[in-house]
Amino acid sequence: MATGGIAVKLANVSALIVALLALAPATSQPDEQLTDALNNVQHDMSTCIAYQMLVQECVQKQDPELGVEYATLTEHLIRFAVEIGSTIGMTEDAMTSRITNEQGQMRALIQNNCVNISSLSSRHALRCKQLVEDSDSVLREYLSRD
Repeated sequence: MATGGIAVKLANVSALIVALLALAPATSQPDEQLTDALNNVQHDMSTCIAYQMLVQECVQKQDPELGVEYATLTEHLIRFAVEIGSTIGMTEDAMTSRITNEQGQMRALIQNNCVNISSLSSRHALRCKQLVEDSDSVLREYLSRD
């Protein structure tokens, strides 16, 4: 997966969020619904950050080049997760805590052993791929919930 393309796709999420926030007062959707949807997207990003960091840890030893790609992807995700979190009023501590909590749960699931990484992949890989490649669909999903 080329990281340049990822940056462009995640930049589109940023533009979508800015547009939604600008339109929120003019739409019938209450600000609270948009904030909740963005909070859920930010949480999904935090989960993916934790997942990507653990995958990077596991692949780094065997394939340093792939490890660098995961690190780059993680940096992009962090930037946009922080942007979304800041937009909805999250503190830096809350954002960091989300990632730390997710990582703790993931490490427990794989018993802190990379040989068990497939347990995480089966739970997170598809959603994280969707979030990176088509994050506006994730936001729309949350906005369409009652």
